[in-house]
Amino acid sequence: NNQNNSLSIVAATKSAITESLSLSALSTANAILLIEKSSHQFLVGGERSSSQAFLTQWDKNKNNNDSTNDRLSRLRTCANLQKRASLASAWKILLASEDQNDSYTLPMQDQETIERLANAGYYERAISLAQIVTRASPNAKELFLQYLLLILCEYLAPMTEMNYIIDGSNGDSGGSSFMFKQSQTKSSMDLLERLTMQYSFQAGYSTLALEVARKLIQLRDGRANLPLWITNLLTYGNKRNKMQQQQPSRGIFAMHIPLNNIDDDGGGSGANPTALLRLYTEHGLYTQACELVTLGLIGEDGGDSIRVRALRRLPEKGDIDYIPYPQIDYLWSMIEKVSNVYDGEENDNDATTKDELLLTRAKMEKALQFHFEMVALSEQGRRSARASSS
Repeated sequence: NNQNNSLSIVAATKSAITESLSLSALSTANAILLIEKSSHQFLVGGERSSSQAFLTQWDKNKNNNDSTNDRLSRLRTCANLQKRASLASAWKILLASEDQNDSYTLPMQDQETIERLANAGYYERAISLAQIVTRASPNAKELFLQYLLLILCEYLAPMTEMNYIIDGSNGDSGGSSFMFKQSQTKSSMDLLERLTMQYSFQAGYSTLALEVARKLIQLRDGRANLPLWITNLLTYGNKRNKMQQQQPSRGIFAMHIPLNNIDDDGGGSGANPTALLRLYTEHGLYTQACELVTLGLIGEDGGDSIRVRALRRLPEKGDIDYIPYPQIDYLWSMIEKVSNVYDGEENDNDATTKDELLLTRAKMEKALQFHFEMVALSEQGRRSARASSS
């Protein structure tokens, strides 16, 4: 009983301290905004002088480096106060959901706070805090991307794979526990989709979707397909992208714009099919890789629209295309090696896998033949058009 009472007193004291920290930090961050002049919106710890007195004291101490550095260390701007308020608010949330086996000591560092929020399931709160703590940094975009990848890939993405874990002492996959896990998995996947979509179209975050896809493949150990939403994102990008609408003759491999994947609005298209092809190949997903190449070479309509446009393609009008031939060659050679390994096996499943793999490669081969025919046809059309105009 005495031990329980002691733990209760410690918890109550910790709660009171966190509550006070949060309240004072939030009130200070809001009160500083009431000052009319933005140049006066700052505080210096331990001083109560007005801004004019502060400036006068600054002038007096400008030749005293020790004093100046000490006062600078106590200077708090609006950004500093907002960051402190956000951290204190996060500590209050963490205290409410604190596990007795996972207690923490205040104050926590920025990354520890963000990771604990994400670990507790407060993913969007963690992202919001990451934006605030990196805002004043000269490389804010790069730092925020690191935090965003950490939250999505290391904390949220694993929650989308919970449907592969069956909970229950009798080993039964049914029951309310399994249904709850399925519901939680779907919610996690929906959130992962929304957050990935939200940031992938912003300038500077073109690698986000690819890293999320890589993490999902690693979690599934290459045994399941990627979700349709992320393959569509990496294959086609944002359907509202102006450049794709203005240049319909581009193949999907030309949709990725090399310079930070940026369009006229400053945001990215989100597409990077060449990187997706490389990702598939690296993780042994050769069937999906062949299907992606086939789609890139003949399109969704079996090549009809490409055949119609072949004679009218002019590079000077933006009718360009890009095909990752080295990646396709590497994919072809890897399939050849894998099929040779299957030849030495007598397992029926391996034989079926080999047949499916060779079938998708045969479709890719036909798509390549069609592609080279269209390239030759486009060259004839260009020569004819230029001869007629000369």
